[in-house]
Amino acid sequence: MQPSLESIASEHLRYVRAVLSRLTGSDPLLDDLVNEGFVAVAMVVRNGRKLRHPRQYWLRASLNRHAKLLRQRGRSADEWHTPPEAVGGLDPPAERRELQDLLQHGLRELHPIDRFIVVARATTDQSFEQIAGQVGLSRSGARRRYEQGMDLLRQRLTAPPGETL
Repeated sequence: MQPSLESIASEHLRYVRAVLSRLTGSDPLLDDLVNEGFVAVAMVVRNGRKLRHPRQYWLRASLNRHAKLLRQRGRSADEWHTPPEAVGGLDPPAERRELQDLLQHGLRELHPIDRFIVVARATTDQSFEQIAGQVGLSRSGARRRYEQGMDLLRQRLTAPPGETL
């Protein structure tokens, strides 16, 4: 049985707010992001579809909205907020350069089509269908290649320094 919107809100609101505040920093639109994510959850429930993981859906919808707002503001990826705990007291520009070097190295290791898909998906508001049409793949093929590329990048970024994959 699908939980009611009231129970979803009461059970998950604090968690969604906490995660969003850590990820978005001091974005003044935090409450709007939380509300818009909840509206997305409400639309799914209202249309009679079942949500297996309402908290994750709510969080993902809010994060997608935040990314869209940042793109609309014209901010580049290196200007997006870095949570304070990620900096660890180091010089933020030096840490940013190190992260950029890791990302560039990881992207160079990807197959050119995978790299195009990952970069296009991360920097534009294109659907997998649109990207697939540009590279001559099916939508599911483009999505699979995107996920494989992102997995490789995650492995690269979480690997201990000096370790090669």
